[in-house]
Amino acid sequence: MPDLYIQSFSGVSGDMILAAFLDAGLPLDALVNTLNNVLDHDEFSISFENFLSKGISGKRLKISENHSKDRDFRYIKNSISNSQLNDKIKILSLSTFNLLAEAEGIVHNIDKDDVHFHEIGGVDTIIDIVGAAFAVDYFCINNIYVSDIVVGTGEIMSCHGVMPNPAPATTILLKDYNLKFLNENFEFTTPTGAAILKGFAAKSTLENSFKIDKIGYGFGSKTLHSRANFLRLFISGEKPSNISESIINSDILEIEFNIDDMTGEEIGFFIEESKKFDVVDIQCIPSITKKNRPGYIFKILVESLEADILKFIFNFTTTAGFRVVRKDRVALDRRFEIVDIDGKDIPLKVYFNDNLNVKRGKVEFDFIKSISIEDGKLHRDRFSNKIKD
Repeated sequence: MPDLYIQSFSGVSGDMILAAFLDAGLPLDALVNTLNNVLDHDEFSISFENFLSKGISGKRLKISENHSKDRDFRYIKNSISNSQLNDKIKILSLSTFNLLAEAEGIVHNIDKDDVHFHEIGGVDTIIDIVGAAFAVDYFCINNIYVSDIVVGTGEIMSCHGVMPNPAPATTILLKDYNLKFLNENFEFTTPTGAAILKGFAAKSTLENSFKIDKIGYGFGSKTLHSRANFLRLFISGEKPSNISESIINSDILEIEFNIDDMTGEEIGFFIEESKKFDVVDIQCIPSITKKNRPGYIFKILVESLEADILKFIFNFTTTAGFRVVRKDRVALDRRFEIVDIDGKDIPLKVYFNDNLNVKRGKVEFDFIKSISIEDGKLHRDRFSNKIKD
């Protein structure tokens, strides 16, 4: 799994992190679909612009808040916990919001559950935190590292009036991190940015070798005169596998989603209808989902992601979203041969891989079934033993 390195050139904020992920290839439509799990679709709009500052180009996030509910931390916890987000996104988002609410609660001397959303941002904070969690899940990030974190000095204005820089909640969240102070009255690192680092367990020391695969530049909303206001992130390539590339001979797409509110009849109908599409395989695995409800994890293997199968999933299940992962596949080649067993021409499916020096045969069960019906007994062992011989 790849690692992530965040370079705090001009601090860390939630919108800069998310913009950098978009610059690195995070699809905007998938991000919006994910955010619709916790925000009303008409409550916000999100886009990005290509931005150039001091000769460096990247992405800058643009968020419009159409209307907003009065949310406290208790409300946010319930919204995320009861959503259709997958477990990894839920855990990262809840951990980050919990740390942010704790820090704001300490500063304002109130219980964290009573911290209202105007004190920890607005809709934009939900977008930043849940969006960053989705990005980490989308890129299958393993370890996260961060450089020395740039902060300002002097004083800054907040909704509570004049505050020391960095803000009190930010300093609580940045304990144990290495800071780099710039002599400017500008909030380089925000409480949301600091909470994301802490909630995602970012480490100050880069422990492993790092081979860069993707780079993203995320610009903040304000333009500075002294320097370009951006954060840069690096995503490493996949760690090398112990399996030789000559053996990995194909890949497959795995669509995964959770269901806990469909009947057995509906699930059976969905599985039966899925056979009409180019589905390689489908699995329905019992699991425990949100609120400790029994449910199922669906894993659908496809060669390519076509619109008809995606539309089918949304129309015939209750899922509001799914994960798609491309996986390496080691598949045996196959061919049919006719072999003579006890004077009968038997169709044999032969599986083989020359690189692995593997070869084995199997009589198709449809043939065994037809012979068994004629003779009145099952002949699986008879043909299996002959093939082994």
